[in-house]
Amino acid sequence: MRTLAEILGPLANVLKEMGIDPFSPVSLVMPKIFTIAPKLARKLGDAS
Repeated sequence: MRTLAEILGPLANVLKEMGIDPFSPVSLVMPKIFTIAPKLARKLGDAS
């Protein structure tokens, strides 16, 4: 099973800053992604 770090590459660092382990299996991390989606969108918007 692939990890988020393998799938996202450099974007995995953003998740790590938000408290999500990017080396966990994707199936374990997806529920957390949906709870922090607004924060993640804001952070990615600021980076662009």
